[in-house]
Amino acid sequence: MPTKAWSRPEELRARLRKQWQSQRLLKEWLQGELALPVRLPIRGPSPRDLRERFAEANAWADDWQHAGEDEPFRLEMQTVNNQRMGRQTLPRQLVLTDETALFGWIGELEAFSRFRQLVERLGARWPQCRATLASQPFRLLELAPRIDALCAVLAWFETHPRPDRYLRELEIPGVDTKFIENNRQLIHDLLLTILPPDRYDASVAGLAQHGFERKFGLRYDPATIRFRLLDQRLALGGLTDLNVPLAQFSQLRLPVTRVFITENKINGLAFPPQDNALVIFGLGYGVDQLGRIDWLKEKQIHYWGDIDSHGFNILAQLRKQLPQTRSLLMDEATLLELRELWVDEPQPQRNFDTGPLTAEEATLLDALWQQRWGHNLRLEQERIPFSRLQRYLQQLDQPRQEAI
Repeated sequence: MPTKAWSRPEELRARLRKQWQSQRLLKEWLQGELALPVRLPIRGPSPRDLRERFAEANAWADDWQHAGEDEPFRLEMQTVNNQRMGRQTLPRQLVLTDETALFGWIGELEAFSRFRQLVERLGARWPQCRATLASQPFRLLELAPRIDALCAVLAWFETHPRPDRYLRELEIPGVDTKFIENNRQLIHDLLLTILPPDRYDASVAGLAQHGFERKFGLRYDPATIRFRLLDQRLALGGLTDLNVPLAQFSQLRLPVTRVFITENKINGLAFPPQDNALVIFGLGYGVDQLGRIDWLKEKQIHYWGDIDSHGFNILAQLRKQLPQTRSLLMDEATLLELRELWVDEPQPQRNFDTGPLTAEEATLLDALWQQRWGHNLRLEQERIPFSRLQRYLQQLDQPRQEAI
């Protein structure tokens, strides 16, 4: 038996198909890195195979010759000397001489032709966009029926920089809001290539939190802050539970001493009354937005999150914005005294900056990472009895009471 299977046309074609499916072939073509002709070595019979399985080897070579008659590839042959059978000519290499042969052999010539037309259409007006298109070739192919719409969007932003309108207000012929929303990433990447640097906000990274709108000067549904005034005397027109845009919240300059921040909605709704205090809740990783509010920098900030990697990550991000932030019930004693309430943390987070954490917080986080007390454990804030929160709040007031 052969030590290794002899190459078959379908095997080599499948290898190239994988490169197509990974988008590698289109990326290399677009970047001018597609090496043509493509040469694929053919693994054939060894000298021992020719001695022991000559008929099978001969049939294998004939199959390759017949395949080459109907396919766009060319075969390069080699002559080998066999002591028993004499000189034998065997296929050595499969050669695809050009793009038509390459993409035709793997059954993607039509798709490649369509892709080339799309690139030529965009490149005729914006030649600098070729490198960007290489990052999402299949996405561009999907948009082939709407290439006119894509060009119209790019042209519109080119002539209307920082329009200060909602997407819904843009009147681009042949384009609806959904088209832009569904293709933000590709449009975003192309606009960064097409527009001069002064036409967009380079400080905005990614598309999260209305990143597309913020980068290109569009209006968007503003972020809101949900908060409760814990001191009835501070009620605004009789209201103590409010949800307002971030910009408006930053203008309130509420006369509070302390600001509590908790992730859990019910914790925020049930938070006990406190003199000269409010509680913000439900922001999650959006806590970094609080750094834009100047008057918070003058307040005592207490953050109450889960005792797990995500809770400490959010705490670290918040403390970067508001360095005076203190953690609330996120300590080792609370964790170990409530073992019966531990649950699993499904996807612990490890790669984040722990520099803003205190030594005690960092030590506790490291113990969680090292599985000191169990596998991926966490203590969720909503599981902690409210009596512990009340004791914490009483301790906060003790220095003030003693001073009186």
